[in-house]
Amino acid sequence: MNLDSLPMFAQDKANHYGYGSWVATAAAIVAMCVLVLLWFATQALAVVVLMPLGAGLAAPVGAYAAGRWVESRQHDINRRAIAAGQPAPHEVSVRDTNATALGALPILVSMLVLQVALLVVIAS
Repeated sequence: MNLDSLPMFAQDKANHYGYGSWVATAAAIVAMCVLVLLWFATQALAVVVLMPLGAGLAAPVGAYAAGRWVESRQHDINRRAIAAGQPAPHEVSVRDTNATALGALPILVSMLVLQVALLVVIAS
């Protein structure tokens, strides 16, 4: 297999993807903890059954929110720098937000597969 034919990503986008993965993992863990606490409070089986879905949806939401926050913060820094007569230190881009959100993709896919498997086992 020739590795030269694989797509190359800009370092900035790869960093956004990596940080998005970390944020998505943290969001999924927090969602699972909240759902466990909800299960202890209600003892509802539906909460346990939907845990993978909850974690899977929390991952991209958390990663996207983090990406938007970073780009918003960089926009504010750029605006202050320009007002002070300095060049803008950051590139603000929707693509950066998207790259951050894409970091959640492995967690989202794995949680959806787990959710489907869990529902199949319960149904049989």
